[in-house]
Amino acid sequence: MKALICYDTKYGSTNEICKYIKSGIKMDTDIKKVCEVDSLDYDIIIIGSPIFIGKPMRSIENFIINNKEKLRDKKIAVFVTCWAMATKYGDASKEFLDQIKKNLPPSDLICEKALPGKLLLDKISEKDKLIMGRLLRRIDAMSGEFDSKKIVWRDARDRRTAEDFGSEIENSFKKKFNIY
Repeated sequence: MKALICYDTKYGSTNEICKYIKSGIKMDTDIKKVCEVDSLDYDIIIIGSPIFIGKPMRSIENFIINNKEKLRDKKIAVFVTCWAMATKYGDASKEFLDQIKKNLPPSDLICEKALPGKLLLDKISEKDKLIMGRLLRRIDAMSGEFDSKKIVWRDARDRRTAEDFGSEIENSFKKKFNIY
């Protein structure tokens, strides 16, 4: 059995999460950016994206749309990485999974998870800082309980959580298809 973790990343953090997920999977597993994927001849396809400016990366959406027929009837797991997962707003991060899943063809979705990510404002481009600032001002204006000035921007990635997700993917696959 063989698995593929395909992803994209804005600043490199999601690549690290993919490595953690892989370490939780015992089966042979490849990790590739979506632009490097040349075959979907795998038993499990794991698709992941960081969330930035409130949405998954467009390259992930394009990958799914461009490979819709190849993904049909595949065993698929999806994940997102999002700094909000490590905050009291973590539950809202699950809607990002829906944004990825909405483009999937009929397939066998075996697992999904929103994982804590990393966003350090001092490490992103000036353009992205401006975009984030506009987004945060809009959220502040819409919500009386949200205060962007109180956000602690940090690396919230959790190796153990990502490894456990890798194990969960493999165990769900084996259980669903009676493979022991």
